[in-house]
Amino acid sequence: MRTTLPTYRFYKTCYRGALPKGAFDEALPAAERHVRWLCGGRVPCKDEVRAYKRAVCACADVFAEYGQGPISGFAIGDFRMGNLDANAQGGTAEDIATKAAMEELSGCLVAFCGVL
Repeated sequence: MRTTLPTYRFYKTCYRGALPKGAFDEALPAAERHVRWLCGGRVPCKDEVRAYKRAVCACADVFAEYGQGPISGFAIGDFRMGNLDANAQGGTAEDIATKAAMEELSGCLVAFCGVL
């Protein structure tokens, strides 16, 4: 069975991610679940494993930055606090993670197994 879970080494060298190991490790389970859900639980074929791992890394970046729930923030005039820029990008961390993962999975058949 192929392993579809990226290692921290893959994250740093192949994906070129910037998270510290602890943040990556903390975000990894949710990121992997999200990509598996996007793909309808289908295991990627040999040619798709690298893109699948990159998609998990992209989701890990999003979940490490924004968490996994709604993105919070507020503005009063010019004063801004929280993640309003992220909120403008997609509404929830899952929305942004989905977009990031689909960019990595573009062209892969596994991407169309679970997506609407």
